[in-house]
Amino acid sequence: MQGGDRKEIRAGLKSTRARLYEFFSVFFRGPRSAGLLALWPGVEESVAALCAALGSEPPELSGTLPPEPDEELEREFARLFYGVGRCTVALSESVYTSREAILCQGALREVSRIYDEAGVRPAGDLREADTLPFELAFAARLVEAERPELERTFITEHAAPLGLSVCAEIEKAPPEPRTRRAARLLRAFLKAERALLA
Repeated sequence: MQGGDRKEIRAGLKSTRARLYEFFSVFFRGPRSAGLLALWPGVEESVAALCAALGSEPPELSGTLPPEPDEELEREFARLFYGVGRCTVALSESVYTSREAILCQGALREVSRIYDEAGVRPAGDLREADTLPFELAFAARLVEAERPELERTFITEHAAPLGLSVCAEIEKAPPEPRTRRAARLLRAFLKAERALLA
Protein backbone atom coordinates (compact mmCIF):
# COMPACT_ATOMS: atom_id res chain seq x y z
CA MET A 1 0.00 0.00 0.00
CA GLN A 2 1.44 3.37 -1.04
CA GLY A 3 1.74 6.28 1.41
CA GLY A 4 -0.87 8.30 -0.52
CA ASP A 5 -3.28 5.36 -0.48
CA ARG A 6 -2.88 5.01 3.28
CA LYS A 7 -3.53 8.72 3.77
CA GLU A 8 -6.74 8.49 1.72
CA ILE A 9 -7.92 5.39 3.55
CA ARG A 10 -7.15 6.97 6.92
CA ALA A 11 -9.16 10.06 5.98
CA GLY A 12 -12.08 7.99 4.67
CA LEU A 13 -12.19 5.72 7.69
CA LYS A 14 -11.49 8.38 10.32
CA SER A 15 -14.88 8.29 12.05
CA THR A 16 -15.12 4.46 11.92
CA ARG A 17 -11.64 4.08 13.40
CA ALA A 18 -12.30 6.64 16.14
CA ARG A 19 -15.61 4.98 17.05
CA LEU A 20 -13.94 1.56 17.25
CA TYR A 21 -11.23 2.90 19.56
CA GLU A 22 -13.94 4.48 21.72
CA PHE A 23 -16.00 1.28 21.85
CA PHE A 24 -13.05 -0.87 22.90
CA SER A 25 -11.98 1.77 25.44
CA VAL A 26 -15.41 1.69 27.06
CA PHE A 27 -15.63 -2.09 26.82
CA PHE A 28 -12.31 -2.70 28.57
CA ARG A 29 -13.03 -0.03 31.18
CA GLY A 30 -15.78 -2.31 32.41
CA PRO A 31 -19.24 -2.99 31.03
CA ARG A 32 -22.08 -1.22 32.76
CA SER A 33 -25.04 -1.11 30.40
CA ALA A 34 -27.11 -2.93 27.83
CA GLY A 35 -26.30 -0.06 25.49
CA LEU A 36 -22.77 -1.38 25.13
CA LEU A 37 -24.01 -4.81 24.06
CA ALA A 38 -26.46 -3.19 21.64
CA LEU A 39 -23.48 -1.72 19.73
CA TRP A 40 -21.88 -5.14 19.26
CA PRO A 41 -23.27 -6.01 15.77
CA GLY A 42 -22.14 -2.66 14.38
CA VAL A 43 -18.68 -3.14 15.87
CA GLU A 44 -18.35 -6.57 14.27
CA GLU A 45 -19.41 -5.15 10.89
CA SER A 46 -17.03 -2.20 11.19
CA VAL A 47 -14.03 -4.35 12.10
CA ALA A 48 -14.79 -6.76 9.24
CA ALA A 49 -15.17 -3.85 6.78
CA LEU A 50 -11.92 -2.24 7.95
CA CYS A 51 -10.05 -5.54 7.59
CA ALA A 52 -11.49 -6.01 4.09
CA ALA A 53 -10.55 -2.45 3.05
CA LEU A 54 -6.97 -3.00 4.17
CA GLY A 55 -6.60 -6.59 2.99
CA SER A 56 -6.04 -7.59 6.59
CA GLU A 57 -7.03 -10.84 8.30
CA PRO A 58 -10.66 -10.71 9.50
CA PRO A 59 -11.53 -11.58 13.10
CA GLU A 60 -11.99 -15.26 13.95
CA LEU A 61 -15.59 -15.30 15.12
CA SER A 62 -17.88 -18.30 15.18
CA GLY A 63 -21.59 -18.30 15.86
CA THR A 64 -23.50 -15.59 17.62
CA LEU A 65 -23.52 -14.72 21.27
CA PRO A 66 -26.63 -15.72 23.17
CA PRO A 67 -28.63 -12.82 24.51
CA GLU A 68 -27.72 -12.82 28.19
CA PRO A 69 -28.16 -10.19 30.85
CA ASP A 70 -25.46 -7.60 31.47
CA GLU A 71 -24.62 -9.34 34.74
CA GLU A 72 -22.93 -12.19 32.86
CA LEU A 73 -20.52 -9.77 31.21
CA GLU A 74 -19.86 -8.23 34.63
CA ARG A 75 -19.00 -11.69 35.97
CA GLU A 76 -16.65 -12.29 33.03
CA PHE A 77 -14.86 -9.05 33.81
CA ALA A 78 -14.57 -9.87 37.48
CA ARG A 79 -13.10 -13.28 36.70
CA LEU A 80 -10.62 -11.99 34.12
CA PHE A 81 -9.56 -8.51 35.20
CA TYR A 82 -10.45 -8.00 38.86
CA GLY A 83 -8.48 -10.87 40.34
CA VAL A 84 -11.37 -13.08 41.43
CA GLY A 85 -10.88 -15.86 38.86
CA ARG A 86 -8.23 -18.50 38.28
CA CYS A 87 -6.26 -16.15 36.02
CA THR A 88 -5.98 -12.37 36.11
CA VAL A 89 -5.29 -10.48 32.88
CA ALA A 90 -3.42 -7.22 33.41
CA LEU A 91 -4.60 -4.17 31.48
CA SER A 92 -1.48 -2.07 32.19
CA GLU A 93 1.24 -1.64 29.55
CA SER A 94 3.91 -1.56 32.28
CA VAL A 95 3.13 -5.17 33.20
CA TYR A 96 4.00 -6.30 29.68
CA THR A 97 7.03 -4.06 29.12
CA SER A 98 8.80 -3.70 32.46
CA ARG A 99 11.51 -6.17 33.41
CA GLU A 100 9.75 -6.92 36.70
CA ALA A 101 6.26 -7.16 35.09
CA ILE A 102 4.75 -4.71 37.57
CA LEU A 103 2.53 -1.65 37.41
CA CYS A 104 3.57 2.00 37.16
CA GLN A 105 6.90 1.49 35.43
CA GLY A 106 8.48 3.05 32.32
CA ALA A 107 5.43 2.78 30.07
CA LEU A 108 3.41 4.87 32.50
CA ARG A 109 5.99 7.67 32.36
CA GLU A 110 6.24 7.44 28.56
CA VAL A 111 2.51 7.67 27.89
CA SER A 112 2.07 10.39 30.51
CA ARG A 113 4.73 12.44 28.69
CA ILE A 114 2.89 11.91 25.38
CA TYR A 115 -0.43 12.96 26.93
CA ASP A 116 1.26 16.11 28.27
CA GLU A 117 2.74 16.89 24.84
CA ALA A 118 -0.71 16.55 23.31
CA GLY A 119 -2.17 18.87 25.95
CA VAL A 120 -4.48 16.30 27.52
CA ARG A 121 -4.58 14.48 30.81
CA PRO A 122 -6.54 11.30 31.42
CA ALA A 123 -9.40 11.74 33.85
CA GLY A 124 -9.17 9.72 37.03
CA ASP A 125 -6.19 8.08 38.68
CA LEU A 126 -3.01 9.05 36.80
CA ARG A 127 -1.51 5.67 37.71
CA GLU A 128 -3.95 4.21 35.19
CA ALA A 129 -2.62 6.29 32.28
CA ASP A 130 -0.93 3.26 30.71
CA THR A 131 -3.97 1.00 30.87
CA LEU A 132 -5.74 -0.29 27.79
CA PRO A 133 -8.92 1.80 28.24
CA PHE A 134 -6.94 5.05 28.63
CA GLU A 135 -4.66 4.32 25.68
CA LEU A 136 -7.55 3.38 23.38
CA ALA A 137 -9.47 6.52 24.37
CA PHE A 138 -6.41 8.63 23.60
CA ALA A 139 -5.96 6.85 20.25
CA ALA A 140 -9.57 7.79 19.38
CA ARG A 141 -8.80 11.40 20.21
CA LEU A 142 -5.66 11.37 18.04
CA VAL A 143 -7.56 9.89 15.09
CA GLU A 144 -10.27 12.55 15.41
CA ALA A 145 -7.75 15.38 15.81
CA GLU A 146 -5.84 14.29 12.70
CA ARG A 147 -2.40 14.25 14.27
CA PRO A 148 -0.85 11.64 11.95
CA GLU A 149 2.69 11.51 13.34
CA LEU A 150 1.65 11.35 16.99
CA GLU A 151 -1.17 8.95 16.06
CA ARG A 152 1.24 6.61 14.25
CA THR A 153 3.83 6.70 17.03
CA PHE A 154 1.39 6.29 19.90
CA ILE A 155 -0.70 3.54 18.33
CA THR A 156 2.20 1.49 16.94
CA GLU A 157 4.42 1.84 20.02
CA HIS A 158 1.86 1.78 22.82
CA ALA A 159 -1.85 1.13 22.15
CA ALA A 160 -1.48 -1.67 19.57
CA PRO A 161 1.25 -3.66 21.38
CA LEU A 162 -0.64 -3.34 24.66
CA GLY A 163 -3.95 -4.35 23.08
CA LEU A 164 -2.40 -7.33 21.33
CA SER A 165 -0.72 -8.45 24.58
CA VAL A 166 -4.01 -8.22 26.47
CA CYS A 167 -5.80 -10.16 23.69
CA ALA A 168 -3.16 -12.91 23.82
CA GLU A 169 -3.61 -13.23 27.60
CA ILE A 170 -7.40 -13.38 27.25
CA GLU A 171 -7.00 -16.23 24.75
CA LYS A 172 -4.87 -18.16 27.28
CA ALA A 173 -7.33 -17.58 30.14
CA PRO A 174 -10.37 -19.74 30.89
CA PRO A 175 -13.00 -19.02 28.22
CA GLU A 176 -15.25 -16.03 28.79
CA PRO A 177 -17.39 -15.86 25.64
CA ARG A 178 -18.15 -12.14 25.30
CA THR A 179 -14.75 -10.93 26.44
CA ARG A 180 -12.95 -13.45 24.24
CA ARG A 181 -15.05 -12.34 21.26
CA ALA A 182 -14.26 -8.69 22.02
CA ALA A 183 -10.56 -9.58 22.25
CA ARG A 184 -10.68 -11.25 18.83
CA LEU A 185 -12.35 -8.18 17.36
CA LEU A 186 -9.81 -5.89 19.01
CA ARG A 187 -6.91 -8.02 17.80
CA ALA A 188 -8.16 -7.92 14.18
CA PHE A 189 -8.75 -4.17 14.45
CA LEU A 190 -5.29 -3.46 15.85
CA LYS A 191 -3.57 -5.62 13.25
CA ALA A 192 -5.44 -3.70 10.54
CA GLU A 193 -4.39 -0.45 12.21
CA ARG A 194 -0.74 -1.48 12.24
CA ALA A 195 -0.96 -2.24 8.51
CA LEU A 196 -2.60 1.13 7.88
CA LEU A 197 -0.09 3.08 9.95
CA ALA A 198 3.05 1.22 8.78
